[in-house]
This record gives sequence, structure tokens and C-alpha cells, in this order.
Amino acid sequence: AVVAACCGAALALSGVVLQALLRNPLSDPYILGISAGASTGAVGVAILGFGAGVLTMPLGAFLGALTAFALVSLLAFRAGSGNSAIILAGVAGSQLFNAITSFIVTKAANAEQARGIMFWLLGNLSGVRWPDVWLALPVAVFGLVVCLWHSRALDAFTFGSGSAASLGIHVRRVFIILTGICAL
Repeated sequence: AVVAACCGAALALSGVVLQALLRNPLSDPYILGISAGASTGAVGVAILGFGAGVLTMPLGAFLGALTAFALVSLLAFRAGSGNSAIILAGVAGSQLFNAITSFIVTKAANAEQARGIMFWLLGNLSGVRWPDVWLALPVAVFGLVVCLWHSRALDAFTFGSGSAASLGIHVRRVFIILTGICAL
């Protein structure tokens, strides 16, 4: 229950932060491809063995989420039509990373691995134990503290990045920090 609460709180916080940064009520980790990238990173570690035992599944998921959002941001930047482009690029990136995840599962996993990964991707928390709390709780609290630290910047972003910059906020730095926290 504690891990589920941490996951729900972190996803809600991530959605609120992304909506404030991008000024779009559709923004959330699923629409922008962050969750799909995290799934691909975790599946890459679990099934393909990326990282040769050095990368854990949560770290692989974090790196996948960062990679996905970097790709989505690059696509949106190349399109150059503002915040609506990042939503469209996010949908495309989400589909791309979901397809990569499905490809890895169907081609590289045995039946038992595929079943376990599919249950995990659907949000199965039945295998969570107390040691997992010591990962989920500090990460959720850290994300909350960082977002609260940047609450004034988030308020300014709701009026646009130009308004935030005119109020003395380092737009690029705050955007990178907060999107990194959303990926985390």
C-alpha cells in the first residue's frame, strides 16, 4: 500500500508539473512518452540484460524515461510550433517506445518472462515487499521536495515561459530539472 501510494503520488505530481510547464491540460507522463520510455528501459534491463548487471530495473527505467523525453523534445523542437508540437511528438514517441517494448518482449523473452513483464507493465504490485519501500518512498519525497522548491517557478510557467523569464527564472534550467524529476 505504501509503494502504491508513492507511485500514485509521484504520477500525480508529474502530471501537474508537466501541465504547468507545458501549459497544456493533456500533458502527463503517458501522453509525452515518458512512461513508455521507462517501460522500454526496464524491459531492456530485465530481458536483454543491458548494463550487464550494473543497471538495475529502476535505473534502466529512469534512463529510458530520460531518453524518451529527450527524443520527444528533439522532435518537438524540430517541428517548432510550440507546446502543441510536444504533445504530438509525445504521442508519436509513446507509440514508438511501446512498439520497441512489445518487440523486445515478443522476440527475446521466454513465456515466463513475457508473462511477468506483461503483468508488471499493467501495474502489478503484488511482488512488492518492504525493501521496495526504501526505494519508492525516498524517490517520491525527493521529487516532491524539488517540486515544492520550484513552486514559484511553476506558478510563473503557467503564464508562459516568456513570463517566467521576465520574472527572473532560468527557464531552461528549471525546465530540465523538473522534467528530470518527472522522469524520475
